[in-house]
Amino acid sequence: MWADAAGDLLSELFGGSTQMPPAKGKWMNPVDKEIVTEDVVLLHSYAQEDHASDRSRLQRLAEFLHRMGKELNQGEIAVVIGGVFHKIRKFTLAQ
Repeated sequence: MWADAAGDLLSELFGGSTQMPPAKGKWMNPVDKEIVTEDVVLLHSYAQEDHASDRSRLQRLAEFLHRMGKELNQGEIAVVIGGVFHKIRKFTLAQ
């Protein structure tokens, strides 16, 4: 459900998206120092420069990522914008 919703939003905001087949992700749990393996879905969307710098589009994307991270109880959501890798670890919802 979330992958489809993210793909729809990226298509609406930036003109299209590609959902990659399920993949395996691994991360180190900092609490017990165990490696956690989980299924992940990767989505790509390439934006025109004016779309990628449009604050209202980025705000909608940020709100979605924060809501998804909170509702799915994620430790982290990652997004690459303009070649910069961003990690979202504190999920806040707009009031």
